[in-house]
Amino acid sequence: MRNRREYPRIPKEANVNVKIQSAPDFPVLEGKSLSCMTEDVSFNGLRLCVDTFIPINAFLEMAIVFEDIEGDIYRHTGTVVWVNEKPVSNIEETGLFNVGILLKNPSNPQFNAWKTKISKMLEDEYQEPNVG
Repeated sequence: MRNRREYPRIPKEANVNVKIQSAPDFPVLEGKSLSCMTEDVSFNGLRLCVDTFIPINAFLEMAIVFEDIEGDIYRHTGTVVWVNEKPVSNIEETGLFNVGILLKNPSNPQFNAWKTKISKMLEDEYQEPNVG
């Protein structure tokens, strides 16, 4: 299978507060807020693990905080580009979904801070350990 991703993904957990701004096919979700976690991040997107089905083309506002980093809050908007029911490995994981988000509004000043943070994570992820 061909990888269509433009940027590498980094497996990194972050707390995310999501507000669903619009969901054309599911208007009952509009205005709903939920908390979830990232499973991976990149320069222009992220994968969320959520306990609520969020349809493709839903438009979201997000506040993202990485626990192991300085505690900065990254505020972004994005569109759901794919959604899959998460494979169940134990009974506690039933009813979870993976949701792929494409970040929007690269003119947002937060976007540059996000790209800087992701660049640092990439450096850390692929840095060879010191042998000594």
